[in-house]
Amino acid sequence: GKALGLSLIYPSENLALKNYFRPPFCQGGVLHPAEFEKYGEALIGKYDIRSGRRGKTVVRSMSGGNQQKAIVAREIEQASPLMIFVQPTRGLDIGATVNIQNQILAERAVHAHVLAPLPAGTFPGVDDREVYEFLDRHGRRDAPAEAETSRRT
Repeated sequence: GKALGLSLIYPSENLALKNYFRPPFCQGGVLHPAEFEKYGEALIGKYDIRSGRRGKTVVRSMSGGNQQKAIVAREIEQASPLMIFVQPTRGLDIGATVNIQNQILAERAVHAHVLAPLPAGTFPGVDDREVYEFLDRHGRRDAPAEAETSRRT
């Protein structure tokens, strides 16, 4: 599904945004805030999301780079069969850009269908033709003529 942006709440809640209704975050219709905090702290450490009070920082007070790292972390943790990142580093400083690129490339090494097709050349070794090849192999749509041509060469 389409990635959600950040709501202006705490990072720990944002990081579990797509899973809040599943265990361990919710059982029998009851939310478990301690599970949100535990999960948030783990991802904050794993993805180097920096904030003044870690999981207790209000998201709007975090830098844009750290907000973006939170979104990338949340999406990567979904382990979807196909992930397409479109300009995930746009407008970020070099430190945040390198961090996000490294996270996406590391995920791509584990899951072959992690793509960052736009803008061209932003991610070394990632080619937007792979999106069409994936979709074509899975019967989702026809690959454009240019991807077909480049596949044969």
